[in-house]
Amino acid sequence: KINNLRKDVQIVFQNPYLSLNPKLKIKDIITEGALVHKIIDKNDVVKKAQELLSLVELKKDFLDRRPDECSGGERQRICIARALSTGPKFIVLDEPVSSLDLTIQVKILDLLLRLKKEFNLTYLFISHDLRVIESVASRVMVMYRGKIVEIASTNDIYNSPIHTYTEKLITCIKKSLTN
Repeated sequence: KINNLRKDVQIVFQNPYLSLNPKLKIKDIITEGALVHKIIDKNDVVKKAQELLSLVELKKDFLDRRPDECSGGERQRICIARALSTGPKFIVLDEPVSSLDLTIQVKILDLLLRLKKEFNLTYLFISHDLRVIESVASRVMVMYRGKIVEIASTNDIYNSPIHTYTEKLITCIKKSLTN
């Protein structure tokens, strides 16, 4: 059963620079999980890699590149493609846009929202940036000092926070928007 869990739950890490093997070609990086879980045969690697690249809006000329030949946004798209390779139901996104510049963040967030809808995915989106959370989450869990202090709909968190820490976070967001 652990094998099913590994197939059904994937993760996209914060730092795409550190989460990709620099020695492997992109086609091998993004199809490794599909091969391990016997979703595809070795003969189908190129076809599957092209499909995955297309899903994350990258062209097939990325297949034979290595991670160091890609920008940060391209690398994060590659990490997303890798996560999609096993047909997961649940993806943990650990600060997936925090290391990217603002324009690339917006594009990656739009991509994630499209993929969520297209594949009926569930995301656990971890972030310190509540503006990012507001744009992607339907429910929010706020943690303070390692403990959950509030769980509510995004709307309730932003409009009627209960915990004082949540109130402070929301106040900080509103102040940053007015400056």
